[in-house]
Amino acid sequence: MISLTFRTYSGVFGVALLASILVISILAFGPPPVAVSASVSDKVLHAGAFFVLSFLLEGALSTTSFWRVKVPMLLSYGLFIELIQWQLPNRDFSLLDFLADGAGVVLYWVCHKPLWLMSDLIITYRSEAQD
Repeated sequence: MISLTFRTYSGVFGVALLASILVISILAFGPPPVAVSASVSDKVLHAGAFFVLSFLLEGALSTTSFWRVKVPMLLSYGLFIELIQWQLPNRDFSLLDFLADGAGVVLYWVCHKPLWLMSDLIITYRSEAQD
């Protein structure tokens, strides 16, 4: 098990969150990858991406309300993606994609307790006073 200070723990999740947002944005605003879209449903990819973003945001901002702060942030990012795609010649606005984003957030919430129990076996945080 890896034990980090709370500040480092949140920072690790914050860096992973920013890296994920960068990768997702590149994939969302570039040309659609043909090989991926043929093998996996686009909606599954949306739900999976927002499941991961929910997990990372929860770790980065663990003291913040999930429903009042994090869900609006996540859904705003999903809507932002769709609005940008609406303006791109090789992409379209899709309400179903946005709903799949929301489904990924809800799926995270359904799974979050066992997910965090498992993650606590790998990485935990301690108070700064324990150093």
